[in-house]
Amino acid sequence: MAIELAGYRIHEEVYQSNNTIIYRGQRLRDAARVLIKVLKSNNPSPNRVARLRREFDIGRDMQAAGGIEYHALEPYNNGWALIMEDFPGVTLREAFSERKLNAQSFLETGIHICEQLTHIHRLGVIHKDIKPANILIDPRTGAVKFIDFGISSRLSRENPGVVHPGKLEGTLAYLAPEQTGRVNRSVDSRADLYSLGITFYELISGQLPFPGNDPMEIIHAHIAREVIPPEHFMDASPVPAAIQRILARLLAKSPEDRYQSAAGVRLDLEACAQFLQDGDSQSLMQFEPGRFDISDTLQIPQKLYGRENEIRSLLHSCTDIQSGMARMLTVAGSSGVGKSSLIKEIHQVVARDGGFFLSGKFDQFRRDEPYNALIQAFQEVVRQILTESRESIQHWKERLVEALSRNGQLIIDVIPEVEHILGEQNAPPELSPTEAQNRFQLVFLNFIRVFAAPEHPLFLFLDDMQWADTATLNLLRNLLTDPESGHILIVGAYRDNEVNQVHPLALLFDDLNTSTSAVKEIKLQPLKIKDVYRLLADTLFFPECPEERIDSWVEEYIQARAPHADSKENPDAFGKAEQGMHRMEPPPGHELVEIIFKRTEGNPFFVAEYIKNLAHENLITFSPGERRWTWDLKNIRMRGVGDDVITMLTGQIQVLPSDTRRAICHASGLGGRFSLRMLALVLDQPAHTVADLLEPALQAGLITP
Repeated sequence: MAIELAGYRIHEEVYQSNNTIIYRGQRLRDAARVLIKVLKSNNPSPNRVARLRREFDIGRDMQAAGGIEYHALEPYNNGWALIMEDFPGVTLREAFSERKLNAQSFLETGIHICEQLTHIHRLGVIHKDIKPANILIDPRTGAVKFIDFGISSRLSRENPGVVHPGKLEGTLAYLAPEQTGRVNRSVDSRADLYSLGITFYELISGQLPFPGNDPMEIIHAHIAREVIPPEHFMDASPVPAAIQRILARLLAKSPEDRYQSAAGVRLDLEACAQFLQDGDSQSLMQFEPGRFDISDTLQIPQKLYGRENEIRSLLHSCTDIQSGMARMLTVAGSSGVGKSSLIKEIHQVVARDGGFFLSGKFDQFRRDEPYNALIQAFQEVVRQILTESRESIQHWKERLVEALSRNGQLIIDVIPEVEHILGEQNAPPELSPTEAQNRFQLVFLNFIRVFAAPEHPLFLFLDDMQWADTATLNLLRNLLTDPESGHILIVGAYRDNEVNQVHPLALLFDDLNTSTSAVKEIKLQPLKIKDVYRLLADTLFFPECPEERIDSWVEEYIQARAPHADSKENPDAFGKAEQGMHRMEPPPGHELVEIIFKRTEGNPFFVAEYIKNLAHENLITFSPGERRWTWDLKNIRMRGVGDDVITMLTGQIQVLPSDTRRAICHASGLGGRFSLRMLALVLDQPAHTVADLLEPALQAGLITP
């Protein structure tokens, strides 16, 4: 049934999704052909209304990059009607639903798509829902335009949480692994390149690489399964080896292993098109993708450097809990050394094996709130359960009723969301304070054990344990020493310079070490200079360099800073110095690495912030003409050692608008995590106003969604 909208004549419905309908029509004042997009619901949620407005705002910005024209946003039916140009084209899905593309047609279409995606990314937008249905193509000219920016983002990086598959943003069949929230990676523009790879695969083969109807199976495939080469589905000429390699690079599980830019993909497609046109089959066979793939956006790699042994220890502990054990592992180190990043690295392994990965963070200003970090962690899993099917919620209800008996209200008092699973509960009998505390500990232990089972082991990450409250430490002691506990791994991160021998946390470790539940410890050290070199090389795309040159430079760097005895007392000193005259040429970028290593002392957080600050001050820049990153060593050296990372971060905060500074100050009072709704209540302002206030801090990377 067609809608009525003042100022427009509706001709026909052209597309319908779960939440929206698109009509073709005409603007009455000038007879312009338009498309009109409206929400299906007569009473849409604020989130759906906001998405439509965001699509309009971002879509208007895309016009300068050759996107379709977004004419207006008209009030309609408790929401908006989005008015767009009626582009003379069809979606890729419609254009190629009846046929697969041959290599030449694929390359031509792919080049047009990459050109448009390059423009989108250069405007600082991540599309987040690339698929054939969201790409329009004009069959006459081959021109391509992207549509549907409803979930697009202007942020350079986002951190999605773990939610039920039905609540994920985007289209499940095309989601990058990091968009699932189940791997230790943020979402940035490279997520679009994975979705582009799925789209290309479908155009070439006529099939999705991971078909199916089970959402969890599809998520698992995106995270862990390798793609079957598309030639297996081809009934015409086989896909040239070069195109298969391009697809494999686009579909890499880790963003660091993918293409880094849409421009890099386009350059490779253009090279293959030329080889194909010239009949140069040998070059196609020998083609290595990514040779010109250098991102013009600064992206600090999220992978870990120099932590191979520590990751192995974590994985070994995961194996222990799968066999039924209850264990504790601690990760100690100074602030910024990478404790949280290391622990989150195994999130993907836990998700792959069907386990729960929960996390809570202690706060030095909330130490008087017992169990605060545990409550955070289990609120997360309860909210996840509430998004699942009725059958699943009923399953968890039965498990919880069995475990909690008549004491469910005790858990509801600290995690109110549990009432949506259990229903209303009777108040438990009143007891003396000591008896009530003992009862609560027992009930909470039983509650935790519900989520630890052979089919879904429990991985509980507790951050900043140097600020843990006594009640939590006692509960952990009871949990880990109780023979009924199993399939649980508690990983605690703490700053070892704040924990002495009589600290309550150290006493907990002593108690556990004298029981059968010995505590394993990982002590994180700052990065070595070779690790910092690898990080800078991946960030700034240093030219490839033989390993022996890097090792030679590292050895020379270490020797030059080691205390040497006088050459008269140490006859080997002169010989080593003489040998140094014949050392290999240092690797590219070594001077920049040495400066950054010295000023950050190898602290991973400081290294990343220092690099970003240098880029912010245009001391590290991308040269479009040379297609490489350059740096101003002279002015970097002149900054002085006093310009440390804390000073730089303070400076970033000081330049924010005063209302933004006030907002993030109040946000910090809510702890390490906060909700927009809660901050809006604290500031007594509408949520959309608070979101606007936070935008400068988000763009500066001082807070992340």
